[in-house]
Amino acid sequence: MTLKELIRKYILENKNSSKIVYDNSSKVLFIGDIHGDFDTIIKIKNIMKDYDKVVFLGDYVDRGRYGYEVLKEILESYLKEKDKIVLLKGNHENLLMNKFYGFYEEILKKESDVLEIIEEFYNSLKLIYINNRLKIFAVHGGINIVPEKLEELLYYEEYLLWSDFNWGNPCITTYNIYRGVGVLFGLDLLKPFMEKFNFKYFVRGHEYFEEGIRIFEFGNKFLITLFSSNEYPYNFVKKKILEINKEGYKIIDLS
Repeated sequence: MTLKELIRKYILENKNSSKIVYDNSSKVLFIGDIHGDFDTIIKIKNIMKDYDKVVFLGDYVDRGRYGYEVLKEILESYLKEKDKIVLLKGNHENLLMNKFYGFYEEILKKESDVLEIIEEFYNSLKLIYINNRLKIFAVHGGINIVPEKLEELLYYEEYLLWSDFNWGNPCITTYNIYRGVGVLFGLDLLKPFMEKFNFKYFVRGHEYFEEGIRIFEFGNKFLITLFSSNEYPYNFVKKKILEINKEGYKIIDLS
């Protein structure tokens, strides 16, 4: 199938479904930002069979050379195993971003008809993954409030996609001066959020680190940021993916 045909099938499957995925799987694989790194997809395909659920944290395209192939491979896998694969939206699942960071030009060269449907596809992607059994909250970027109900977070999509953890001053939440959008959320927000909804893990992508993963532990809770690409301009990144199971978490090196 063409990418456009795969996208159309995904939209039909998800157009009226919730933007939050609730799950009770006991062994989950998380993949951070891929940014057109086809090598990551090939390596993941070989181990996906070992997991109950596979959650992609967004940012499939832009910057790297193979965003088209990455998206096509992910959607083919999704349509074969719809109950296993979760596709979250990242801030690069946006046509304006694609025009600045490369995917727009890539589509024009490889399958220009995709442009007719790509924005509808982006809008059909999930925003949040929640695992009640393993006490996981997963999102591309972050949060900006402690809501009364989790569904209220969907009113703040910009913050879900663009926010970062405040690594420089973890205690406080402040304006995201680095991106000019979203917030830098700190423990003043994160700790009451995790306690209120009884989460142990806050899993996100959105930021790259040379080590491919960064973990902030507070009490017996963990904020984990994943990056799963070393396609240019991230050649120096030691890309990682993450397993969470009943025993805890396991870091998997893909570099």
